[in-house]
Amino acid sequence: GTQYAVRDGTKVFGNDQRDGESEGFMYFNWTVPSTIPAGSNYKLYVGDATPNSASSGLTDESNGYFTITSASSVSRRDTITSYYRELLLREPDTAGLNYWDNGNTSLDAIKSGIIASYEYGVKQQIHALYQELLGRTAEKEGLAYWYDKMYLYQWSISQVRQGVQDSQEYRNKNQSKSGITILSPNGGESIEAGKGYIIMWNAQNVDQVRLFLVSQTGVETPIAPFMAASLGRYSWLVPPGIASGSYKIKLDGPAIGDTSDSYFTIVASAVATPTLSVVLKSTTEDRAGVWGTFKAGGGNQNKSSDDWNLTATLSVPASKTIKSVKMDHSVVNEHWSTDNATDYPLVVVEDGTQLNYSSGQTLVAEGSQTFRLFGQKETTTSYGFKVTVTFTDGTSVSANAQ
Repeated sequence: GTQYAVRDGTKVFGNDQRDGESEGFMYFNWTVPSTIPAGSNYKLYVGDATPNSASSGLTDESNGYFTITSASSVSRRDTITSYYRELLLREPDTAGLNYWDNGNTSLDAIKSGIIASYEYGVKQQIHALYQELLGRTAEKEGLAYWYDKMYLYQWSISQVRQGVQDSQEYRNKNQSKSGITILSPNGGESIEAGKGYIIMWNAQNVDQVRLFLVSQTGVETPIAPFMAASLGRYSWLVPPGIASGSYKIKLDGPAIGDTSDSYFTIVASAVATPTLSVVLKSTTEDRAGVWGTFKAGGGNQNKSSDDWNLTATLSVPASKTIKSVKMDHSVVNEHWSTDNATDYPLVVVEDGTQLNYSSGQTLVAEGSQTFRLFGQKETTTSYGFKVTVTFTDGTSVSANAQ
């Protein structure tokens, strides 16, 4: 008889013979040629090719299509499967296997892609954690369990660490060990003087610890006396006046201790200074009186009721007390002040409310504030003003207005 394979209606292989007959069935041992393209749309046809036979022309075909796969394709999927088992310690999922076995990516590139994947990176962290805490790599089940915690439930590696430390295996392994380990600052950090910093450590089978700051020259300065080692942290206020430089933290317990692996840096605190801006307004009001009169009065010697009107915006980083506000009129040597009886009185108003009614009265500055400053006119032409705000701590800030 004749046998041949057909793909999409086209004959791709044929043979006019049979190999034998068994139990009434004829058969042919077919070696699928490597030149046949892989695919899923194949059928087999068989027919009687005996010349001048009464059955000549009889044929039959496969009831449905079958698939021919290339030997390289089977080997490729096996190789990808081995990558999953080797690198991820699991069987490949169908979607992942189909993704990598796309026929266009080399096996080396597939392996590199799996190594660069999120799953591989996370599992390497878990392996490293097991090695550190348990002295071994993670087994298949443990690796899958902790990976799901991180992937599905967004656990951090710190939470996984705590989970491993809570395991019976870890407790059995470490029940007889004692140790202290500084976690932070452990080297390389930059800490600002005058600010708070959390010192953190791990302690195993240690009751109490105390803290020291160690300079580069070896000078030890106490930070905190003995406290419960199980606290694992201490809120440290870095002294504001400490010298900038390189330091380490020393954690000291009875007969055991630890020091930062390398130096961290303490830098001087950034000093925020007050700011002031001043604008001369075109409108005038009668708010300030003659010498010593911090209210609307008879005016100056020219009996003018028009006062200089300036808007001052003051910003301070922390609450301060204003000792005085002074306004100087350039060129013509005229002065107004809140605390000098020999100057014209300077009236300070905020949100429509007058804040000062006598010489030497202090004011409170908090955050950002806008004041209006009023002073009697002597010379009616403006040559520019300088406003100075002086605080009780001796600092001051100035600004000019035209």
